[in-house]
Amino acid sequence: MTTTMQTDEVIFWFLVIPAIVVWVGVVVDIARRRGLTLTSRVAWVASVTLLLPTALVWLLVRPAGDPMAEASTRGDPDDPQEALVALVVAHDVGDVDDATFARRRDALFRLVP
Repeated sequence: MTTTMQTDEVIFWFLVIPAIVVWVGVVVDIARRRGLTLTSRVAWVASVTLLLPTALVWLLVRPAGDPMAEASTRGDPDDPQEALVALVVAHDVGDVDDATFARRRDALFRLVP
């Protein structure tokens, strides 16, 4: 009886829990993905729920990247505020030295009325 209990625990921890984690991740990705119609979202969620291996198909055919992150990073390149933020990030990372940062910052502030 002890062997059966251990086998059940192994199946639970190494098969069931990872399957649930993958399923939740795929359903969340389907829900957040832009460009899908409601019908296609429902069809994907239903197929992933009924046949878990379909989750692997979703992970292979979905568009690359995170649509929410891509939408939040798009901006107007001519906007001085966004240029200043990009300059500060480049300076913090170390891509821009102090003298170049000061020169570009002063140039940006001359553009702002």
